[in-house]
Amino acid sequence: MASSPSRQTPTITTANQDYKKKEEEEAFSQAMELVYGSVLPMTIHAAMELGVFDILGNVGPDATLSAEQIVTQMPTTNPDAPAMIDRICSLLVQHGVLGVSVGDHVRKLPLRRNYCLSSVSKSQLKNAVLEGGLPFNRVHGTHAYEYAGRDGRFSQVSNTGMKMLESYKGFQNLKQLVVVGGVKHVAGDMFESIPKGDAILLMGILHDWSDDCCLKLLENCYNSLPNDGKVIVVEQILPIYPEISTFARSKSLLDMLLMTQKPG
Repeated sequence: MASSPSRQTPTITTANQDYKKKEEEEAFSQAMELVYGSVLPMTIHAAMELGVFDILGNVGPDATLSAEQIVTQMPTTNPDAPAMIDRICSLLVQHGVLGVSVGDHVRKLPLRRNYCLSSVSKSQLKNAVLEGGLPFNRVHGTHAYEYAGRDGRFSQVSNTGMKMLESYKGFQNLKQLVVVGGVKHVAGDMFESIPKGDAILLMGILHDWSDDCCLKLLENCYNSLPNDGKVIVVEQILPIYPEISTFARSKSLLDMLLMTQKPG
């Protein structure tokens, strides 16, 4: 009687690879959370100084307010104040300091989020940050990019924290890659024109600017590319709803840090 060929145990390399990749991403997010860890206590302090907890507490224990409604009770004329308060409250939600509710129109932007006190929230005082201007500029007397040129350690820490996705293969077969804000310096204003190339890399650039400035910059990229050219954008995307995860928290901590340093 002929024996049947032995069956080999199927490999599960794909599942192992996916698990390892998720494990590495989680480890990287945890590392970034440690790097930006000082942002959370500074944000809580700012919220206390701005009276966010008092304003929410004064409307009742179960009441909710949007960022726009919170700002109406602050002595500020800064037009960016609602967006700044929304970012502050969003980070505090991710750490359980505030609660949040979102209507059924989650997919409709701009999203209106309503915040409330959580069991962690406890109270206090007044106004310091929303008077306008960037805290980093006021402390150091210049903006973050110019300061990086003066302080080598600050520049090194900033550059080391930027990580290109290892799995991205879009750089293959490119003859000329234009890196906006890159190493090889070409004098000029990116809002006037961009050097021509097969592809343009915007790594950590768009988050510094307003929507109008971003549209102008992307238009200049379009005008500098051939028909088969491409723009490669590397950015962290903030979740629409404040997610409670290490990955989401690390992004919101970075967002809060950028709000103190960048104009857009």
